[in-house]
Amino acid sequence: MNVRKCVLRLGIVGIITTLSITSTVFASEVIIPVQLSIFSHLSIPIQKDQNTSVKGVRLNLIWGSNNSVSGLDLGLFNQTETSIQGHSEGLVNLCNGSVDGQQIGLLFASNKLDIRGGVQAGGLIAFNGGDIDGHQIGLISINDGDITGRQSGFLYASNKGNLSGCQFGVFSMNGGDMKGIQLGAVSGIAGNLNGTQIGVASCVGGDFTGNQIGLISYTVNATGNQWGLINIADSVVGFQFGILNKTGDLQGLQIGLLNIATRKSKCKVLPFVNVVW
Repeated sequence: MNVRKCVLRLGIVGIITTLSITSTVFASEVIIPVQLSIFSHLSIPIQKDQNTSVKGVRLNLIWGSNNSVSGLDLGLFNQTETSIQGHSEGLVNLCNGSVDGQQIGLLFASNKLDIRGGVQAGGLIAFNGGDIDGHQIGLISINDGDITGRQSGFLYASNKGNLSGCQFGVFSMNGGDMKGIQLGAVSGIAGNLNGTQIGVASCVGGDFTGNQIGLISYTVNATGNQWGLINIADSVVGFQFGILNKTGDLQGLQIGLLNIATRKSKCKVLPFVNVVW
């Protein structure tokens, strides 16, 4: 009898424990289809904490904050903690996770992690802390990871990692390697370029293969063409065209008023045309 009572008690304790754990799991993942928010904790239905996720429609009259939003999200101040899936649009749009879809902030859009196959647009500032597979658009666009796609900053575009695609801005800066096109009044690439760079002042801190165009163009090692008033490179395999063309090693052609190849054995400075094959 004592054994039976003991087993029965253990069974009851086990059931209670299981129910407690299960209720905790479900309580930490509350999903609702529609939410109307005035403030973060003043909403219909009432939200007790930020563990509530919306799969459907969220309307934020002033400020809405949820764990995640999947679907349509509209308001003044939109905030999500883990992810946006779908379309989110507001005056200020903040996500502390990742975006799979469109994140639009008429003034400011910010995302801490990755943008996967979507668009981030900020009327004044668009900031992303991870990688972008898609497009980033803003008066000022800043990304701290890599980009596969396009970055447009009408005033300033800055990418910290590698970029495969296009970058546009009055000031366009890329901190890693780039494959594609960079366009800006001032264009700078800290790494290597495989593609085309266009700017009033164009600078590639590493090597480039392709075309570099600017009033002033600079790179370390050029395989391709440099076009500008002043073209400077440590070595050129290809073509330099400008008023002043300067390089160390030349395998190709320089056309300009003054052509300099400092490591050439003879005739290091020539007017009009300099050829080394």
